[in-house]
Amino acid sequence: MKDPVAYRIKYVPHPHAGDKWCIYPMYDLHIAFVTVRRNYTLCCSLEFEIRRDLYYWTLQALDIYRPFVWEFSRLNITHSVMSKRLLQSLLDDHLLNDWDDPRLFTLLGLKRRGVRPEAINEFCDLVGVTRRGNEMMISDKLLDYCIRKDLDPLAPRTMTVLDPLLIVLVNRPDDFEASFEANLFPKDPAKGKQIYKLGKKYTLKEVTINLKLLLVISV
Repeated sequence: MKDPVAYRIKYVPHPHAGDKWCIYPMYDLHIAFVTVRRNYTLCCSLEFEIRRDLYYWTLQALDIYRPFVWEFSRLNITHSVMSKRLLQSLLDDHLLNDWDDPRLFTLLGLKRRGVRPEAINEFCDLVGVTRRGNEMMISDKLLDYCIRKDLDPLAPRTMTVLDPLLIVLVNRPDDFEASFEANLFPKDPAKGKQIYKLGKKYTLKEVTINLKLLLVISV
């Protein structure tokens, strides 16, 4: 509260408002008006806790309603970037395509990867909300677990090979043929099966899906 700054004056065109005004409120003043106008309960990460006094001082000085503020630990996931400022810098440097880049753990990025809301909700339920500090890291394996658990009863097992490689079994006759069945859903065989065929010549894809049969033939 040492002589806080409420707004700044910049005589430059705004990217959205143009040159309609030159006064721009700072975060503490802006967030106070927005939460009251939209009747929000303000939720923010722990680094903003020290700004609550200024936030409430502004509303008290104006004699208007003061919404309650909740501060909690920021969500950090290993092997990922979660900071909006860092993500914006990556976008500005053209290292990412957009906010829906499937390499990101944004909601749009996860949606583009095929992750359902149910998996994200379960992940959030497992992580919970704490006030132990912004340095806590959640393993990305937990998110993968929630995604696999959600898709396991819904997604049939399938695969693809982008660059197949032709393989020849030199110790098998030319008319050699073998096949076996595999469950579309390993935990629920009643949902259907698929048949894999193996011959003297096959691609790398068939090597993968027929690995068990190939081991039997080799023996």
